[in-house]
Amino acid sequence: MRLLSTSLAALVAGASAVSGATIYSQKESYDVTNFFDKFTFYETKALGDDGTHGAAAYQSKAAAGKSGLYKYGTNDVYIGVDSTSWIPDGSGRPSLRLESINDYTKGLFIARFNHMPKSTCGAWPAFWTFNTDKTWPLGGEVDIYENWNLATQNHPTFHTGAESDVGKCSITNAGGTGTLLSSNCALNQGYGCTVVDTKGPYGTSDGGVYAMEWTDQYIRVFAWTNGQAPSNIGSSQPDTSVWGKPVAELKNGPCNVNGQFLAQRLVLDINFCGDAAGNTWGDSCASKTNQASCYNYVRTNPSAFSDLYQNVYQHFDHYVDFDQLQQDFYQHLDQHLDQHELYYDIDQHLDQHLDQHLNQLYCHIDQYRNDDLWNHLVYFDVVWL
Repeated sequence: MRLLSTSLAALVAGASAVSGATIYSQKESYDVTNFFDKFTFYETKALGDDGTHGAAAYQSKAAAGKSGLYKYGTNDVYIGVDSTSWIPDGSGRPSLRLESINDYTKGLFIARFNHMPKSTCGAWPAFWTFNTDKTWPLGGEVDIYENWNLATQNHPTFHTGAESDVGKCSITNAGGTGTLLSSNCALNQGYGCTVVDTKGPYGTSDGGVYAMEWTDQYIRVFAWTNGQAPSNIGSSQPDTSVWGKPVAELKNGPCNVNGQFLAQRLVLDINFCGDAAGNTWGDSCASKTNQASCYNYVRTNPSAFSDLYQNVYQHFDHYVDFDQLQQDFYQHLDQHLDQHELYYDIDQHLDQHLDQHLNQLYCHIDQYRNDDLWNHLVYFDVVWL
């Protein structure tokens, strides 16, 4: 069985700017030395209790390791499903849903795959992000890659809460290469704002490269087939200004990027049936499989899912923009001081200190603090040389 090669990189944009471009600096890497240690293994207790009425039985880390649903390779990691067992009625097919331990606010996220789940009746694979602080989807969701059943094209999608709760959010995708399928992102207006990627990779054993860039001004989704990604994609300081147009773009203005998209958790999963693949089963899969029920097909046809796995290649990276983080820090600090009526001239003191030492400042984003003072603030370890 060929391993899925996935590389996940988390980048922080660096302080330098070239011709108006944001240069990101690598903050975190999920690789073959730590990949599965950076995720929790979401576990279902009963059929359909995953929130989407799906037919996947998501496994714990111990159970998944014992049955071989995840593996470390030399240069990649494997994330798969049970493709050998006949499943009794009332149970789900064993699969994985990995949720990052860390939550992220803004940055550049790059994932490299050398194998993606094959388009298969009943299957619903996805790489997505969501907020855990508020009831879904009040804190926003971004579907970086997702589709189901026999679809051959990716449908990047943005979800926001109902307009009455979080306000309006819509896209035109004028700045993207994808074809607009639905423009309104609000929960009460449909299934999110969706773009059809007619050129990018999806459901292919050749894999591909996906990236999400999230700033105050926009959230962009990029996708390339392997071998077609920008040459600086593997750099420790990638410059997105030379990447060309994204597949999908959500802009601040028609949406409230900071208000509607809060800290996001990364998710890799392979679901079955449910609200997506199950509800559209009759479109093509019922006739193709001669099965009237998505669930009955999934539980009784294990070999159909032998090519339903993800290989993440080398590493998955996160990059951040230190300039943006510093700006956000001061904005939130000012808001806190105003809210708590703290009139001590701490702004002036900090500004003077920063002016003296800015070139020697190293900021490390360690964690989110849950106490009152630092709620929703990025916590900085500041080292003065």
